[in-house]
Amino acid sequence: MPIKGIVLNFFGLGCQAMYWDDDKYAKFFAENGILWVVPYNNPWAWMNKQAVDYTDEIIDLLIEKYDLPNDIKIVSSG
Repeated sequence: MPIKGIVLNFFGLGCQAMYWDDDKYAKFFAENGILWVVPYNNPWAWMNKQAVDYTDEIIDLLIEKYDLPNDIKIVSSG
């Protein structure tokens, strides 16, 4: 299925788990052509310069790997 968008899901202090299996959100988004990405940033440093650069690099790599348009829709959640 063509990729229609990217969802960046950021967690704060309440989430202390790593994903071993796809959860219900990942499956829902995948079934609808959306990449669901969890950038594991330090919750105390969310959106400092390093976190922003790290997130930008993830997006750049996804665009390159999947040959996505530069204007693909990106949504932040969490």
